[in-house]
Amino acid sequence: MIKTYSLIAALTALPLMGMAQTVDSTISVEVDVNFDYNESEISGDMTTLLNGFMASVKDIAARQASGELSEDAANAERKALDEDFETKAEALAKSMVASVATLNSEGEGSHRIVIKKQIILSNEEDASVCVDDKADVSEVSDENDGLSVSVGGMVFMQRMESMRDGFVPLTSGDWAMSPRQAKRMEVSFRNQDRIGKSSFWLRRGISLSTYVMDFGPDRYLALTEGAYPGVAVMQSDQELMVSNFSVGYLELPLALVYNGSASGSKGLSLAVGGFAGVRVGAETKIMRRSDAGRMTQTTQHGFYTSRLAFGTQMEIGYKKFFLASRMNLNPFFQQRRGVSTPSIAAATMSLGIHL
Repeated sequence: MIKTYSLIAALTALPLMGMAQTVDSTISVEVDVNFDYNESEISGDMTTLLNGFMASVKDIAARQASGELSEDAANAERKALDEDFETKAEALAKSMVASVATLNSEGEGSHRIVIKKQIILSNEEDASVCVDDKADVSEVSDENDGLSVSVGGMVFMQRMESMRDGFVPLTSGDWAMSPRQAKRMEVSFRNQDRIGKSSFWLRRGISLSTYVMDFGPDRYLALTEGAYPGVAVMQSDQELMVSNFSVGYLELPLALVYNGSASGSKGLSLAVGGFAGVRVGAETKIMRRSDAGRMTQTTQHGFYTSRLAFGTQMEIGYKKFFLASRMNLNPFFQQRRGVSTPSIAAATMSLGIHL
């Protein structure tokens, strides 16, 4: 059977042949056609047409080189040759499409013509410009889905009162933590769609984000009771092997992504957006030594952390790797009457990979 779509793709690229401007031009044409042995006349017409075209191109180049034709006259002849070739090729394509209905698709054999097309332009100063009509569309996509993982996220806390003055992380106190003490990890399932035919993409998905904070060997986070219940960082009367506090959120991120590649995943990319999530769990884990061995105490409680989280985020990436930063716009702990909690917000910076 004739692959008409291969012929049409080849014919679409034929006008580029007119770009050959000098005697250094090298012309070859790629047309991939399969047909039954019974249709040998079609293959003969195609071969004759292409051979005639290439012979005419060489003749024009030779006459221009010998001075018989000026550059303008040679260009005019090339243009006329292109138009004549396109007319004949379109007529041949129509006859081939019409013959498809009469061909037996279960024929025993097929023949294949492959003629490659490459156009090389040159001038007196530079003869290295090359135009290749073979378009690689295997990477062209309007969708980019997959799994994203952020690791090693550094968590910085700042007072809610100072947010209007910009990002001012805490440098002292119970919640002034180093990157080794506070981390954020995220696993996200993303869906990224191209916006029209532009280089902008809309990314959305669902992610699980977890904050993990280490209070060291002599402190731990505890619930307080009394007239004003809440949370507070307490001093331990003995050395702790582990003293962690973790909070998890199920989030819905949304971002506008700029990436100029055909697949949306190569080269440099920039993303700006936001997120919103709901708390799915919070717990403390304390491990200490005792006479009976190691004793582990795990407390699962909301710890008055905010049930909802929302904020802004930015990302800059190269190929699959990215550096992301985000800022929560709401308090990390609930702020309401009758409850004693720190008035702080979280900001993070993390490295990640798109799988």
